Amino acid sequence: MQAGRRLTPPPALDAIRKHVAAELERLPEELRPLDPASPYQYDVRIAPALRNLTKVVDEEPGQGATGTRAQEDAHPP
Repeated sequence: MQAGRRLTPPPALDAIRKHVAAELERLPEELRPLDPASPYQYDVRIAPALRNLTKVVDEEPGQGATGTRAQEDAHPP
């Protein structure tokens, strides 16, 4: 990407499908289902350092989700 534009054409849909299938094969069997009712639960936690960084960025004027810039983007003049 450069200036918000692709530098190369996107891969063909068939190539994307093959890539996804190959990546899914690499996962342990119990992690492959996409069913949220699966008995296997993968514990995902947000690292304290990421929480702290999020707080710092959100508190910067005009930068975070509650900042002036975000509000202007949500409500253009």
